[in-house]
Amino acid sequence: MEPITLRIHKAKTVPTNIGSKYQKRTDWCFVVKIGYDESIKIFKSIGGDRSLGISTDAQIAKWLKDNFGYGRYQLYFFKKKIKGWSFYSFDCSKEDRWCLVKKEKSKKKKEEEALLKDYKQKQNEIKEAENDIEKELIKEDLEEMESEMEINDVIYEDDDKKVRKKVRPFRITSPSYHEHEYEDYGNERKKGGEVKYRRW
Repeated sequence: MEPITLRIHKAKTVPTNIGSKYQKRTDWCFVVKIGYDESIKIFKSIGGDRSLGISTDAQIAKWLKDNFGYGRYQLYFFKKKIKGWSFYSFDCSKEDRWCLVKKEKSKKKKEEEALLKDYKQKQNEIKEAENDIEKELIKEDLEEMESEMEINDVIYEDDDKKVRKKVRPFRITSPSYHEHEYEDYGNERKKGGEVKYRRW
């Protein structure tokens, strides 16, 4: 695998503004950027024997805990020539166990996905319609959906998501989104020297 860039953010609880019904909120604070050269020293799929030998999400979780302390983390992986990024959220707040956290969808996103599902279903119904009257009724439903929101943008985003490649230099522990034990990785001084993290 080619080298990657990784941005790490960590959750921090801070007081909310005066007037809010909540006393505290979560801010995601930038921790560090791992560049192309640094990724070679960390991930086995990139640096092989020169790396720390990290090849699973359980090892990444331990690496996060070892280097940046207990807490919740958001990781953004980028790779040259690949559009967008891959996102993973780790909860490493417990001493002996960690888990991947499923990304919560916004209300708008859920509504868009439901609309897109209904829209595609209606398109299939047109093909299966037995007469012109039935086809016209279905077309009216489709036009109503199109007027509700920019359906073409929703379809484009859905198609774009399907062709977008995942950037993931590690294996996912099964079952996903369940608690697992941390997994040891190689000694950094023995494999590739100490990694210097470039903080911003």
